[in-house]
Amino acid sequence: MFDVYRNHKRDLLVLSSGSPVPVLYSVHKWRRSRKRVLKVSDEIRSAVHGQGYYVRSLVRSSPHHPGAPAQPRSR
Repeated sequence: MFDVYRNHKRDLLVLSSGSPVPVLYSVHKWRRSRKRVLKVSDEIRSAVHGQGYYVRSLVRSSPHHPGAPAQPRSR
């Protein structure tokens, strides 16, 4: 099982169940999801197994990202 956390920047942190938040990420305020996660993707599972955690930003930061909303044009 896995514990899923998110912070005010909409970053996602996945840890194996019962693991403490890594020191590098303990500065941020993380809110734990109430639901237990039983299945995750192979990418997340291998990262948690190798590093002990998986972090991803849920915000699309690049304006050139194909799924990013269109920017209004200035005249």
